[in-house]
Amino acid sequence: MDKSINHIELFTRYINNQCSPQEVSYLLAYFNEESNEAIVRELIFRQLEQLSESDIDVEPHLKAAFVIIDSHIQNSKKTIKKGIQVTLFSKKLLRIAAIFIIFLIGTGGFYFYPIDKVNKIQTESLAYTKYLLLPDGSKVIVHNKSKLEYPSAFNGKTREVTLTGEAYFDIKHDDNKPFIIHTGELTTTVLGTAFNIQAYPGAKNIIVTVTRGKVRVEFNHKVLAVLTPDGQLVYDLPKADAKNKTVVAQEIIKWTNSDMDFEDVPFETIVEQISKRYQADISFANNEIKKCPVHATFSGTETIEEIITKLCLARNATYKKTDDNKFIILGKGCTE
Repeated sequence: MDKSINHIELFTRYINNQCSPQEVSYLLAYFNEESNEAIVRELIFRQLEQLSESDIDVEPHLKAAFVIIDSHIQNSKKTIKKGIQVTLFSKKLLRIAAIFIIFLIGTGGFYFYPIDKVNKIQTESLAYTKYLLLPDGSKVIVHNKSKLEYPSAFNGKTREVTLTGEAYFDIKHDDNKPFIIHTGELTTTVLGTAFNIQAYPGAKNIIVTVTRGKVRVEFNHKVLAVLTPDGQLVYDLPKADAKNKTVVAQEIIKWTNSDMDFEDVPFETIVEQISKRYQADISFANNEIKKCPVHATFSGTETIEEIITKLCLARNATYKKTDDNKFIILGKGCTE
């Protein structure tokens, strides 16, 4: 056990949705160790002992989560506090179950899982970038050989993601819910803005460049800089040193549309490329239009609907979107 870490405090912060993604990962990995089973029980029971009758607030759709915990902690109903049984569902307890864990204790097995699903987009082995629309409506372009981790929903007081590699963020504004990007020990916090982050594994520097709005960059809770458009922070990891620069931000983010400039490229080729980038299912109703050349340039931050609309206008075509989010391009062939 790492004696330098207060697991009781960390557990409590996690229940209250105050942990960073790195702390969450550490806690889950720590409790996944079979040797720590007793510690898990103790931490949960500490929380259960704080319950009172007034805490009871049944939410049926979350009961199942605690049922799993309950059934594997004990084989029979056990009274934790006079008048309170594990089988009661208090608001506090539901939060423990729904936000924190479902752990399964069985013969030879001890598994610790967070209930909130974490989605990952990995492009480490791909030769193209990817466009993501996050749950809050923010847009992210993830560079090849990079990885972004994000929750299926931003339910807490903040919107937090973890980046390894490089990505361009265009964040939807929300005064009440800051957006935080974790890159190792460095955190970048915004309310709504656009910026680029480079944080490749093994690289000497982490670089944050702002194209729009204002960004705060911190290291271990110490503010390193507040950046505005064309502002750049270069953090030297070995030296733990930060330098601010003024740059032409648009030059830094050219990579976001490096594969989105098409000059007389067959319609079919363009569709194949944007299908990968946007993870979209796009087809043609008429094969004759596939070979038609198209000239179009995009910034790389457009939605898939905006991309297809512009492409169709270039070839006097239209499209329809099916109920299962597939796109079908409609139009006649060409004589060029």
